[in-house]
Amino acid sequence: MKFLNLPLVDAYLIVRSRRLSVLIQPNMRLLYNLCGWEIKLAKERAGGDEERLKMELSRTLSWPYLAKEVHALNEKYLH
Repeated sequence: MKFLNLPLVDAYLIVRSRRLSVLIQPNMRLLYNLCGWEIKLAKERAGGDEERLKMELSRTLSWPYLAKEVHALNEKYLH
C-alpha cells in the first residue's frame, strides 16, 4: 500500500487477482488494522493540507462496507 501508493481495496484486489481460484479470506483484525494504516498514510500524504486530506480520505472505504464486500467476494467459495 505504501510503496505503490495504493488504497487498501486496490491492494486487496491485486492480491485477489493473482489467486482467483483460491479463497482469500484475510483475518478481519488485519483488515481493520490496515484500514487504520490507510488513514495514517493519507494523513502523511496530505502533509497538513486539509483539502488534500479530504481528497485522500475520499478514496478510503468504511470498515463495515469493506468487511461486507470481502465477505461477498468470498461467499461463493464458502459453500
